[in-house]
Amino acid sequence: MMKSKLLIGLLIVGIVLVSGCITQLGVTDRCSGAEGGTERTLCYQNAVKTTKDPSICETKMPGTPEKNVCYSNLAIYHNGPKYCEKITGTFQREECYYKIAMSTGEISLCENIETESRKEMCLKHVST
Repeated sequence: MMKSKLLIGLLIVGIVLVSGCITQLGVTDRCSGAEGGTERTLCYQNAVKTTKDPSICETKMPGTPEKNVCYSNLAIYHNGPKYCEKITGTFQREECYYKIAMSTGEISLCENIETESRKEMCLKHVST
């Protein structure tokens, strides 16, 4: 009886893991078949929200602005401030830290904002 419960549990876990991999592969495969560069880029930027795969930003985005948006999506949708660091534009990077600080309540993230007025705004809004 105990072995059959364990076997059923392992089977369920296996199915969940395999379906997650198939879903992730399906999303990126679907994007590679998208027509036109803009449509494909938008597809990958949306895929990052569900797959949590940072390699999409580095390998599938055609240029720096698209990579910045991709890393911002990854950071914001998964509360991963480490991805804000990869954003090269100052305004976008600071906005990334601000949004995560607001959603998580982590006031220390405001310290990553270099522009004094934005930092003050972050500190004020997160502390309230």
